[in-house]
Amino acid sequence: MNLGRLFTISDDQQFRYLENMGEEDHLIILNIPTPNVSYNALNNQLNKLV
Repeated sequence: MNLGRLFTISDDQQFRYLENMGEEDHLIILNIPTPNVSYNALNNQLNKLV
């Protein structure tokens, strides 16, 4: 899989492929926009998305 590629799983969540870590481990992130908030308030904002 190419770095930066978006893929969707069965429940329509999009993820972004970041890196092949070796030994069959891969780094991916949930593809959601980061809210425009201060670093201190970021955790509270992200918890609202989950």
